[in-house]
Amino acid sequence: MLILPELPSRTDDGKTCRDLENNQFPGMEALSFSLRLDMQWEGFRKLKLQNKDKLYRGLYRISSYFLVVRDSYLFLEFRRKGEVSHPFQVYPLSGGGDRRTRTESLSDTADLNRRTSLKDPSFFESRPYSPGDDPRRINWNLLARYGDFFIKEGFRMAPDQQSLLLVINGMGEWDAVDELMRECCLWMVSLLKNGTGLTVFSSGPGSPKVFRPGVEAAVIEDFLSMIPPLDLSEIEMQLPFQFGKLLFFSSLSGLPDLRVFKNITSITDPPVLITTDSEESRKSTEMLEQYRKGGWHVYRHN
Repeated sequence: MLILPELPSRTDDGKTCRDLENNQFPGMEALSFSLRLDMQWEGFRKLKLQNKDKLYRGLYRISSYFLVVRDSYLFLEFRRKGEVSHPFQVYPLSGGGDRRTRTESLSDTADLNRRTSLKDPSFFESRPYSPGDDPRRINWNLLARYGDFFIKEGFRMAPDQQSLLLVINGMGEWDAVDELMRECCLWMVSLLKNGTGLTVFSSGPGSPKVFRPGVEAAVIEDFLSMIPPLDLSEIEMQLPFQFGKLLFFSSLSGLPDLRVFKNITSITDPPVLITTDSEESRKSTEMLEQYRKGGWHVYRHN
């Protein structure tokens, strides 16, 4: 009897190594299943996984496997190992596992846009208050409506109401970045489902990616699985039109200096940093303060 496991080409990062075996051999019990994976971003991650070890987001090549199974009567035991060269993709789990639903994400997105020009045209005449601003220019109507201070600046051109700018940082601690990508996948799927187009910059080489409503979730998953663990380069491209909102996804461990955004001038509303980290280091605390002083809103989902 020849036992060969059928190796998948893609799966989500909610799976374990044992899940890939997936009871492929009726009447047999898998005692052990292990894989050796080499990440296709050369020089980054080489993994040897077995049984209940979790899978990590990325593009890999399975280089070898080892399988031990026995029959249900405990009479026979089979061992099979082999050298292979099998492409394998692990994408972020769409929907954030059992922690959040897409409905909740859409609700969060609506709350995020609660005070933007996409919802309230009067914001075209105002900006958030900064210490030292002339109190005579406070927009009292917006203070009464939203409980925050805004300064009248005069009319600005309305942004494209159906487009958001996303920036995704792949640098940081592995677990933190993988969790961030799951959250990012949830947001992207929800926004596109809600009819919002997305222009996306990410770590690594290549031009910005444009996603339009109606795109399949698998396309987003594939894109996020390919973002490498590299520093976010300074964004040089001049954007052709205004966006209502900039959403920046980054782990705190890889949070870049604000200078990477110095060339982005086409955002009409305060930008938003979205992170999933539950703990801060001294350095990340200082960086967060730099973002807040720069007029950023910080959205943390733990």
